[in-house]
Formats: sequence, C-alpha cells, structure tokens
Amino acid sequence: MIFSILSFVFLIAILVLVHEWGHFWTARKLKIKVEEFGFGFPPRVGGITKNGIL
Repeated sequence: MIFSILSFVFLIAILVLVHEWGHFWTARKLKIKVEEFGFGFPPRVGGITKNGIL
C-alpha cells in the first residue's frame, strides 16, 4: 500500500515536471523571456541559475 502511494506521488511529480517544462520550452521557442522555471511549492529551498534563468 505504501509503495503504491509513493509510486503514485512520484508519477504525478514527473508528469507535472514534464508539463511545466513544456511551458518553459514553448516560451523559449517563441522568444519570450523566462525569468524562472520552478517546480514544487514556495518558499524556494534552493535553486540553480543557468543562462540567467533561476
């Protein structure tokens, strides 16, 4: 039962990450400035800055 719940949460997290990445990718292709790519709930625990995007 615990394994099923953890597997479900992990799968949903992966699906949400891919979905949000789709927004990021589309914005970059349309030359819309992207200031931040985030996943999860605020407050931010940490972050990585690459090419001016947090």
